[in-house]
Amino acid sequence: MKDNFNRIINIKNLMLKDIIFNQKPFMLGIAFSLFACIAFQFDSDPNPTLALYMSLMVLFTNFIGKSCSSEEKDNIYNYLKAIPIRKTDIVLAKYLNSILVILITFLLYFLASIILPLFGINSLMIGLNLSILLISIYILYCSIYLFIFFKYNYSSAQNTVLIVFILMFIILKFFKNKAKIHLVGILRIDLIYIVILMSLVLFLISYKLSSKYFISKSNKDSIKSSFNLKIKSILERMGLS
Repeated sequence: MKDNFNRIINIKNLMLKDIIFNQKPFMLGIAFSLFACIAFQFDSDPNPTLALYMSLMVLFTNFIGKSCSSEEKDNIYNYLKAIPIRKTDIVLAKYLNSILVILITFLLYFLASIILPLFGINSLMIGLNLSILLISIYILYCSIYLFIFFKYNYSSAQNTVLIVFILMFIILKFFKNKAKIHLVGILRIDLIYIVILMSLVLFLISYKLSSKYFISKSNKDSIKSSFNLKIKSILERMGLS
């Protein structure tokens, strides 16, 4: 029980670490997400679907993307690997923060719905089915991005930004048509549940694979470090270092 409690505390601290170490990008992400929710409603042809999608992706890029970049650049993972915490928890914290992005975005979306009527603008209106569909798309993207990051590196993961623009173009074209929005809105609820379930299963698979590759990298780094220390010790004894 104590071990589980300590693990929860460690995961919470790892999640907070991402926010504390990236306060500026995190706050900018929140500001830009709220701006996206509001700005799209001032358009002559409002598109709340695109507003929600852009809010999710902007916050993900500024929060998760920036944290991945800074941790790789500053070798923070080398420090984290040296302290007594589960390596899988380091990966899990990143995945949980990507879920936190969804909660924050919907809070901002709700806040925008309160602010807009104060300016005589209609509130953001988006159906449950469409919301779940967008969340499923976002979770799928997170799964791909984080898997590539932990298996390869940040620059490789950033190549997936093309997916963001392709999806944005699809949403911009498809969901401008109110008839098509209505079509998504009346999809059978069991079909929507299947979509979100599939995305969550892929999310879990992505986490498992990312943990595997992260641990594998850690073990290789440990072997390499141990080998370098032995070489250094031999050279010192030979008076060559």
